[in-house]
Amino acid sequence: MGTAKGKDGKSTTDSGKYARYTTEQVTILERIYSDCPKPSTSRRQQLIKEYPILANIGQKQLKVWFQNKRCREKQRKETSRLLTWNSKLNAMNQILLEENERLHKEAAQLNTENQYLRQQLQVQRADLNQRSSQQVCYVTVPRASSSGEFLWSVT
Repeated sequence: MGTAKGKDGKSTTDSGKYARYTTEQVTILERIYSDCPKPSTSRRQQLIKEYPILANIGQKQLKVWFQNKRCREKQRKETSRLLTWNSKLNAMNQILLEENERLHKEAAQLNTENQYLRQQLQVQRADLNQRSSQQVCYVTVPRASSSGEFLWSVT
């Protein structure tokens, strides 16, 4: 990797402003992270001394690597949590959709039954009206006789 001058005149690597770590460096950093996700300044200095492979990484770069690692870990946990909720909500949504479909069918069936019963009621009312108009009603009415007594007669 060669170096080039950046906009501010400082040297940067060819790959840009991002530091690239070797597989061995990442393995060591991951192991250290699992023991201590937030090492202090003195601990980072100690790590550089303990692991010569980390010697070409500056203290600030180590600090940033641990910050980024914590951020990625937090994002992974949040993503996992959201995926779990998403899965649960999708399952609940499916249940609600099925229940909604069942209720729509039931409502349609009840509506059909209601229409049928209304028609039956209209038929029975019409039949009742027809029968009542055909029947003769006899009423007993009191009439006065020549002697002044009331007589009951059917009309």
